[in-house]
Amino acid sequence: MAVLQMQRISIYALKKNRKKILETLQRRGVVEITDYKVDDALFQKMDTASAQSLFEKNKSVAQQALGVLNEYAPQKKGMLSMLNGREEISLTKYEQEADKAEEIMKTAYRLLALEREISEQKSEIQRLETQLEALRPWKDLDVSMRVKGTRQTTAFIGSFPEPYTQEELREKLAGAMPETEGLSLEVIATQPEQTCVFLLCLNKDAEEVESKIRAMGFVRPPSPSKRPPAEQAELYRARGKEAEQKLQKAKEEIKAQAGNREELCFAVDYYTMREEKYGMIARLAQTRHMFIAQGYIPQKDASALAGEITALCSPVVEFTAPG
Repeated sequence: MAVLQMQRISIYALKKNRKKILETLQRRGVVEITDYKVDDALFQKMDTASAQSLFEKNKSVAQQALGVLNEYAPQKKGMLSMLNGREEISLTKYEQEADKAEEIMKTAYRLLALEREISEQKSEIQRLETQLEALRPWKDLDVSMRVKGTRQTTAFIGSFPEPYTQEELREKLAGAMPETEGLSLEVIATQPEQTCVFLLCLNKDAEEVESKIRAMGFVRPPSPSKRPPAEQAELYRARGKEAEQKLQKAKEEIKAQAGNREELCFAVDYYTMREEKYGMIARLAQTRHMFIAQGYIPQKDASALAGEITALCSPVVEFTAPG
């Protein structure tokens, strides 16, 4: 690795020319600005932390938006295209794109909102599928699972944690409650881990029946619907289709933003440069009317850079040996 001879550079200029001088230094990329130690009451440092934080946030949003775009609308490039790097643009083109930075950020925030919409609809679809699966054993029940009974009877709709046939469960209940009469049982579904039932008894026996069946592990379904299970399942399916449509619509809108990919790439670079620029500003010594910038530059680049920034606004540029 070659070792370059460095020089210390000091720039003294009017504050009104700070923007174009610092942006020129950024574009050339040959100067490392160092922190100026203020030991004179005339000079001050500018606090740019809030501005840097804002630019960092915008850069992060643009990067996230690019990630969303690349996920749902991948860019078609050759395998070696990644080695080409970013395309260099003219200063005029840069300024034109910079003027559109706020609009680009609106696109970035919209892409993130669409990604959230997709995530929410995926969660909704998963939730509905879970609810449909929970209703599946109850599909043959033609009344709501909230039914409490009639004026003379009490209904128990729920499940036991073991598989029973109708006859097996009827015998088990008869053994547990031999003196209870008028007990009506319908097994709705039997699965390896549970038996779903509709049980009806006289009101006078309700307390005893509930005590006995709870001892056998009976539980009511959580959050039962006021609709019969088959009707509720259709409602869940309809909601699932609606969620799927919203999900697909959000994906299509993201894909439609593929033409803004380069603008988002520019936004990442633009806000990176703005953040770096305000980092430089925080290192300068400044008064109301002028500023001082100090740093290091390779000796081979010193003369050309001095000529360029002197032509801009006639600042004073000094070079000294480091150390």
